[in-house]
Amino acid sequence: MSFCLLRRIGVALQEERVLIVQLLKASPIDLEIETIRVIPVLDVFPVGTVIIDVGDEYWIGGIAGTDRIAIFR
Repeated sequence: MSFCLLRRIGVALQEERVLIVQLLKASPIDLEIETIRVIPVLDVFPVGTVIIDVGDEYWIGGIAGTDRIAIFR
């Protein structure tokens, strides 16, 4: 059993600061964290705030004008 979470961070990329979102999976037993995917913050999906795992997919919902979900396999 594990739970998923999102972490939004800024990284330096060729003298520019870029926002990315890390999709993480954590074990509630030992809190070991695994990075599932790293994605850039997009204008159409600026703030991911919730994530659930559905089978072999990860569904992300957001706020701040986001009227859609993102699905990653």
